[in-house]
Amino acid sequence: MSSQDRKKITDEEANALTVYAIEGLLKQGKAGGIEGMCFYRIDCGTSTLSCGVGLLIKDEFYNTGLEEQTANSEDVVLALEESIGLTLTGYAIGLLSELQSAHDRCSSGVHEAFEDELFTSMSTELSLVEIWEAHKNKIH
Repeated sequence: MSSQDRKKITDEEANALTVYAIEGLLKQGKAGGIEGMCFYRIDCGTSTLSCGVGLLIKDEFYNTGLEEQTANSEDVVLALEESIGLTLTGYAIGLLSELQSAHDRCSSGVHEAFEDELFTSMSTELSLVEIWEAHKNKIH
């Protein structure tokens, strides 16, 4: 489907997508990288780890060429749009870029430490904190 045929993601949908990615990272329990380098996808022998943005990219739209690009690059945005079936707005791309930055600052391979490290890292990205807090308030 061409980007012209897709509807634009709403801010509410972008927030929900961000929450979904954060929840995926928490479930994964560790950073999607090795030796301080983060990847959209990385095979770790017994499992495949992803960064928050990588969790949103379906297998059929992923390629290793994405690894050298940021979340706001044309190729990554296209892979994301194809995966979710919506056209990303500047707001949505900004959120995903913030999540990528927060995740990239995490290095912990230890499940117990990763959650604290992720939220500490996210604290510098105010919009991520606001979205996560609003989500937590809705479910409690």
